[in-house]
Amino acid sequence: MKIKNKIKDWLLWSQKYTQTDMLYLTKGGFWLLMSQIVGFLANFLLIIAFTNWLSKETFGTYKYVLSLLGILSIPSLSGLNTSVLNTAAKNEDGSFLPAFRLKLLWGFWGSLASLIVAGYYFLQGNQMLAVCFLIVACFLPFFNSFSLYESFLAGKKKFATQNIFNIITQVVSLIFLGGTVFFTKNIFIILLAYFLPLTLTYAVFFYLTKKNIKKESKIDQKTISFGKHLSLIGSLASLNSQVDKVILWHFLGPVPLAIYSVAMMMPDKIKDTLKIIGSLAMPKLVTKPMDELKKVVPKKTLQLFALAIPAMILYILIAPYLFKWFFPQYANSVAYSQVYALILLSYPRILSGSVLSAKQKTKELYIGALVMSPIYWILLLTFIPFLGLWGAIASFLILEVITFAFQYWQFKRIKDS
Repeated sequence: MKIKNKIKDWLLWSQKYTQTDMLYLTKGGFWLLMSQIVGFLANFLLIIAFTNWLSKETFGTYKYVLSLLGILSIPSLSGLNTSVLNTAAKNEDGSFLPAFRLKLLWGFWGSLASLIVAGYYFLQGNQMLAVCFLIVACFLPFFNSFSLYESFLAGKKKFATQNIFNIITQVVSLIFLGGTVFFTKNIFIILLAYFLPLTLTYAVFFYLTKKNIKKESKIDQKTISFGKHLSLIGSLASLNSQVDKVILWHFLGPVPLAIYSVAMMMPDKIKDTLKIIGSLAMPKLVTKPMDELKKVVPKKTLQLFALAIPAMILYILIAPYLFKWFFPQYANSVAYSQVYALILLSYPRILSGSVLSAKQKTKELYIGALVMSPIYWILLLTFIPFLGLWGAIASFLILEVITFAFQYWQFKRIKDS
């Protein structure tokens, strides 16, 4: 007990220098960190399994199907996740179930789109991809809708529950997907092993979350409207996050896509781990006045650079050894991965971007999406045909720099309230 009190006293003392609620950060950050560590290890082990037990062609095909899944999921109204987080933070819990029903309903449009893609590949004589997208069509609405519980728990600041659920989900996925890859190289069974355990796990945790929501809870009528706006904006972000892989598949084929995916894996996981700060900040940003955020966010952004820069340098130094020990078949991914690690320098923009969402700045979010997306597509279509994988990496890094500057400029222009 004395040790606990000393730690508490030290955290309270440190708040004078960090200008941060260190008790809140430590309490929520512990569970987020545990979740990220388990997620990192699970993904790391899965990548080892994929890269050592599957051919590059099969792994590249798997990544292509999941990339198109991200695009086909656009009708599932992903923006409602942020809206539910916001309303949960304000104790307007009644919006949770209406948002879920709407996500589920619109998700079936994604299934229809997946069936159309399956039909296209069937007519092209590619029965393998046709069956792959039939599998996607079966799971897509449920896969995207049941996971809404994560946003609700985050908004309620129930980080322990949220991340215990997440840890269980990661372990279940590792067991089923890793075991499947060990015993079979069949892409259809591998996809089923990806979708089925995750969908069932999400459904169980959704039910447990729903059970604790009072029926008379307040409903925010703006939730659905703002969520639709965010979904439309997010549709461009979803497209941007996957379009590079789709273009690489069509220009270069599955093997370069596999090399590219492995190169991106570690820097992306490091960035996800650093996003703990953003996940903790979001519920706080909803309730803070804008004039206070104008003073705090620039300082916090600089502090985030102090985390991102050492993480980037450390990864660049150890990347050759990681690939040599764990991914020997992908030794040609090392240089790509080291350059791609520069993406960590864009991580601090998470705060200014989160403020735009937390304060429901719909106009600014629309403008950002409409400006950035065409720039990215033009970069990809210009660079990939001539530079291959280097073109894809260069396009993404250029986009991140532009987005960082633009979002911060938008944040500074928001009027105090």
